[in-house]
Amino acid sequence: MPKQKPNLNTIYISERLHESLKPISHCTLTTVIAPMGYGKTTAINWYLAERTKREELCVIRINVYSDNLAIFWKSVQDAFTREGFRFLREYPCPSDAAGGSLSADDLCHELNVKKSFYIFIDDFHLLSDDRVSNFICLRDHLSERTAPSDRYET
Repeated sequence: MPKQKPNLNTIYISERLHESLKPISHCTLTTVIAPMGYGKTTAINWYLAERTKREELCVIRINVYSDNLAIFWKSVQDAFTREGFRFLREYPCPSDAAGGSLSADDLCHELNVKKSFYIFIDDFHLLSDDRVSNFICLRDHLSERTAPSDRYET
């Protein structure tokens, strides 16, 4: 009987890493921090693929390419549009707290459906503008079911 060729695309997730990723589904915000090349993106992609196998959910993947706020906003709009949410196309990049709040309120309203949502922002560290992190946290806009202390870092 011929030997089976090994699949070079197999992803290995250690038991320790697997356990450290488990709390993600219970947290409002999770950050994954490790040096470049340690497999952060691979681990999160694996985790989200596993979750998708078990339940209906929506994964919105945003890629950060640089510190340019306009490029980031375009990436956000494109990511939401790919998942069928075109409403952000109407909004210019928020330039102040009021614009950010309006966008965040509408974002929460549009995403207020029964299935779970995961917004994965890859290479977030490239953005240094504090307005972006304040907008992403959506502290004042999160639903009552999620406590601000539900944060987990791995």
